[in-house]
Amino acid sequence: MKIEKSQVERWTISDKSLWADFTLSSDGFLNIQSDYGCYSYRWNSFGSDIKKFLIACDKSYLYSKLGSDLGREFNLAKSIKLIRKDIIEQRRVYQNYNAESCREFWDATKLIEKIGVIFSAEGWYREIESSCLYRMYEEDVSSIPCETSDNYQLTQFLDKIWPVFIEELKNC
Repeated sequence: MKIEKSQVERWTISDKSLWADFTLSSDGFLNIQSDYGCYSYRWNSFGSDIKKFLIACDKSYLYSKLGSDLGREFNLAKSIKLIRKDIIEQRRVYQNYNAESCREFWDATKLIEKIGVIFSAEGWYREIESSCLYRMYEEDVSSIPCETSDNYQLTQFLDKIWPVFIEELKNC
């Protein structure tokens, strides 16, 4: 077993509404504790200076590294919007359903929206399967719209806190 010791630097960023602690080692390990989540990653190939490397990283690359264990988040509002679009298309374009059926489908989306406690794609599909909307999609789960988004906490961290940290690295 091999043991190596490296030097680390630590930065704390805080104001009235947010905080973050960054620990960065010279051998490429980054650890972040913040009110927008906790993240860590170790780069093995970053050139000769980890700080310069991090300064050059773009948001999508950082998201892929820091958020590699994070799943996508279900988006109820966008999913309902897509189903409503399908209802309109089924009625106006394809004329597959009469006005009464489409009203029933629309009302089902209102009920799901009002309940508003669906936090995952699995919960979404269960809710659709137990409603009349399942009939609209001919009982084909794969055709039911299910919109997801990047992890909100990590996105907020990268938008609000990361740029402050990068400015500090530029001054080191």
